[in-house]
Amino acid sequence: MRCYVVLTAGGVGSRVGSDIPKQFIHVHDKPVIAYTMEAFQRHPSVEGIAVACLAGWEQVLEAYAKAYGINKLVGIVTGGRTNQESIRNALGALEGTAGPDDLVVIHDGNRALVSQDVISGAISTAVREGSAVTAIPCTEVIARRDLDDETLCHETIRRESLARTQTPHAMRLGELLALHERARADGVDSAALPELMVRYGMDVHLCPGDEMNFKITTP
Repeated sequence: MRCYVVLTAGGVGSRVGSDIPKQFIHVHDKPVIAYTMEAFQRHPSVEGIAVACLAGWEQVLEAYAKAYGINKLVGIVTGGRTNQESIRNALGALEGTAGPDDLVVIHDGNRALVSQDVISGAISTAVREGSAVTAIPCTEVIARRDLDDETLCHETIRRESLARTQTPHAMRLGELLALHERARADGVDSAALPELMVRYGMDVHLCPGDEMNFKITTP
């Protein structure tokens, strides 16, 4: 079984408030997406990387890959209207390279601080269990807000029963393609992999994430 990576870099980053999409903003003279690609470039289990890129930025991404030595890049596709559609586009780009039993690791392009241990954990869990969703414990009590008055709460949820999902997610290519096709046929177009798995009665196998593996959404 080989392992491939799908990175999503199709967002415009409106919450960051920049004219440049957040995944292309430079931090210490390097774009965010380059840090993310480097993390998977370094991992010994990764055979290739496909990126779903914001329309109009494909050549910029290709130039960054060359500049930072990302020689595992096997494809750049234009992202879709939703994150789910972007992932489906990137999976299609892998079909000619990866086999149905090969593992695909899906990761947000703006989670630039993903560690080698977190990547390894997702891969090993998916090999053992068939799928993996990275998650971290919920350390706060969750309050369910009143729908009519968001300043009111009448219910709390025990934090011990909750987890906050992150990426990477991992599953075999053939199963991912089938899951996405089923969702498209049902008109589901904006769900993350854990949501799709729960919707279609699949077990979601959680593996350890990291607080530092955060998603960049604000300045």
